[in-house]
Formats: sequence, C-alpha cells, structure tokens
Amino acid sequence: MRDTGTAPAASVADQIAFTPTLADVIAANRLFYRPTRGRLILYGFVMVLGVLNLLMSLLLPVGERSPQIAGGLALIAIPIGWRVALSIWIVPYQARRYYQQAAILRQPFTVSWDEAGLDSRTPRSTSTTPWDGYIGRREDSLTMLFFQTDALYQFLPKHALTAAQVARLRDLAAAVPERRYASFRRLAVRRPGWRR
Repeated sequence: MRDTGTAPAASVADQIAFTPTLADVIAANRLFYRPTRGRLILYGFVMVLGVLNLLMSLLLPVGERSPQIAGGLALIAIPIGWRVALSIWIVPYQARRYYQQAAILRQPFTVSWDEAGLDSRTPRSTSTTPWDGYIGRREDSLTMLFFQTDALYQFLPKHALTAAQVARLRDLAAAVPERRYASFRRLAVRRPGWRR
C-alpha cells in the first residue's frame, strides 16, 4: 500500500527553476490581455458602424456632413486606438508596476507538475493547485498561463521549458478549458489556402 502522507519528489523532467524577469511579466500580461475572437468581432462591428456612418453622410447636404463624418471617423479610430494604447503603453506600464510592487515576482521559483497538479515554491511561499482548480489556460510562443480566476493566473515562461516539458504540461492540463484568443496565424493554419 502506497504512503499518501508524503508527496513524491518530482522528476527532473517535470520540474523547472527560474526567476521571473520583467520581460517575462510583460509577456504574461500581454497574453492575458490579448483579445478573444469575440472581442475582435465587437471591435469590427463598431468599425463597420463607423464606415456606415461615413457612407450615410454622403446622403446629407454638404453643410450637414461634418458631425456625421466626425462620428464615423471616431467609431473607426476608437477601437484601433484602444488596442494600440493597450498593447504599447497600458499593459507594459501595468506589468512594470506589478513587477516593482510584488516582491514574489523577483524571487526564484521552483515549479513542478504531475497528474495531481502544479506545485510552485519560492523561498517565502508554497502553492499547490490541482488541475481541476484551474478555470482556464492560454499559451503563446513565450508564455503558458494557468487561470485560477478570471483575474488571477500563474505563468510559466517558455524559455525555461523544454519542448518535451511543454508537451507534458499540455497533456496534464488537457481537461482545463483553453481560453482562446484571436490568432490570425491559427486561422491561416486551419485554412491551408490562406497565405500568412
């Protein structure tokens, strides 16, 4: 009979040690705030309303077109401006603040995983989360995110992982719903006739 009082030590293949950098935190925040397809559809819908507004301005007498044109241009520019500001200024700014405020982000982490869940340790804390404790996951070429709530996530920078470890994590977390984000590259992969 197996002793369940002590957790088995993780194999080297299922464990990494890293200290998060500011670049890791920015990459995780960018992935966290990357828009979903639904959000991009909403942005597109607002922009289409802007284009329709501009087209409708052609039906108005010349002297009355200015407000209609301004409204149409605003509906087109606001979603674009918001996404640019979020990506270039807001997300990096927030990530820098989190990194400066949270001392835990500047400590070395040892993270291990097995069929039971993800175990994360620092010199000051220990956290074990079973796979069914995550409500979602997301990844890109730089980061893997595991969501504990809509606003709280754990991240693993992929530069600290081997390809085999990434594959193993995907297998273990297969039951955790993937939170999809808009990726035109994925669309291109799904539709072989499209060019990247």
